Amino acid sequence: MNDLVADPDDLLTRVVMQYPAPIGTPDVNDAVVYTDRGYLLLAGAKSETSQRFEKTGVDAVAMLQGSILARTRDDEAAKTYVDDIVAANLDRNSESTPPSGVPDVKCISLTNPSPLDEKPYNCIVRYRRFVVVVNSAQEVDVQQKAAAQYALLANSQ
Repeated sequence: MNDLVADPDDLLTRVVMQYPAPIGTPDVNDAVVYTDRGYLLLAGAKSETSQRFEKTGVDAVAMLQGSILARTRDDEAAKTYVDDIVAANLDRNSESTPPSGVPDVKCISLTNPSPLDEKPYNCIVRYRRFVVVVNSAQEVDVQQKAAAQYALLANSQ
């Protein structure tokens, strides 16, 4: 068990930190990498998520401070993954403005957010075979996170 590597493909290093990490032991609820099957044990809408993973060849998912990274089979599968996420969420969301000058980003926001919806703004960032969902309580903030996330993915290849 001591030889088990928590992040063998360094996926967490590809996700932008949204706030400084606390000193000490990493929190498995805040920074974790799953295989596709491991993530599906936790995911809501298991059938829909399972079908999306199978269709796009997702083999790993990393979660860091509320952001979720999925590694798909290839670039084309990543495009499909993004389109599927947007389509699956348009019943409660509307498309919103992505960050200016940043390619391959789609943003959505809750149409009628309630006071309980802490982070109603989401952007889905795609770079090659990676897809990352970032979120925020403010539209400008989520756009900045999406731009930073794209830069990190592009510069970590």
